[in-house]
Amino acid sequence: MDDPLSLELFYKFQVTDNISITPGLFYITNSSNQFNDKDLWGGVIQTQFRF
Repeated sequence: MDDPLSLELFYKFQVTDNISITPGLFYITNSSNQFNDKDLWGGVIQTQFRF
């Protein structure tokens, strides 16, 4: 039985001096540490406004 593995990939895009957008992608293998368990994928988008 393999141990779970978690990976995260993200990049920050600076749109203007006050606005940035950061998309992220997540990948988890063998999430519950059981045989035949499916891999999990997820995503997120963060937008930051500075005043």
